[in-house]
Amino acid sequence: MALFGKPEQNQMQGGQQDLPPMPGAAPMQQHPMGMPPQQGYSQPQPPAMDQGYDQQPAAEDNNGTEERIEEVAEAIIDEKWNELLKDINKMIEWKEKTESRLTIIEQNIQNLKSSFESLHKGVLGKISEYDQNLQEVGTDIKAMEKVFQKILPSFTENVNKLARITGTVSKKK
Repeated sequence: MALFGKPEQNQMQGGQQDLPPMPGAAPMQQHPMGMPPQQGYSQPQPPAMDQGYDQQPAAEDNNGTEERIEEVAEAIIDEKWNELLKDINKMIEWKEKTESRLTIIEQNIQNLKSSFESLHKGVLGKISEYDQNLQEVGTDIKAMEKVFQKILPSFTENVNKLARITGTVSKKK
């Protein structure tokens, strides 16, 4: 089975794989850029018919190794994928907690705003009452002033008369 379900095209496209050479296998013949092989490498020769071994066991061994490499790679990818999912789940959980806290904070701000507005209205209402009361007191004081302006001269005159009368009565005794 190929990695990620893709057909094995790396070898067909002429690219070298980053896999270590298999024991007993000949090194790659051609450089990816089409350059001649490096020193120490020789062109593999097709096996002679009289050598007495078949190429099929090497191919089966090759396939088994490739399958094992794919299994290991898939296991590593699965492990890394699971770690990534855990991290993503942690971020999602953090995001949800943060959003809920933000919602609570926004609600608290709205509550504070409405409380402040009602307090502001209450204070303005009291100030209006005090202002009206002061105006009424000012009106009452002005009315008393006018009353005193009219009554005070006759009152002082009556007090003076009373003082004279008490002064004459006290002399007669």
